[in-house]
Amino acid sequence: GRIADAAQVRSRPLAGAAWMARDSNTLVVRAGAGFSVQDAVTGLELRPVNLESAIEVLSVSPKGDHALFSLGSGKIALVSLETGNVVFRHSTPGGRTNDAHAFSS
Repeated sequence: GRIADAAQVRSRPLAGAAWMARDSNTLVVRAGAGFSVQDAVTGLELRPVNLESAIEVLSVSPKGDHALFSLGSGKIALVSLETGNVVFRHSTPGGRTNDAHAFSS
């Protein structure tokens, strides 16, 4: 059933293709070459994520309002899951990024 599926996704990425907010039913799903935001209960797509060349989701905020994406080469982008648009980009030259700071502010 749906609830068991949601609980499974909540605890870890599901086959590397879905990430879920801890305190909401917001789901970020790999959709073809991009990503989309879905309702975890109904499975309906709410909106596409307007971010090209994203590699993976690093984390989803507990409330499900933002997600942090890796763009590779130390580049990250913070996306509003309410609009699907990028709200912040950051680049760390030659290094990996720590995603913890993105949700701290």
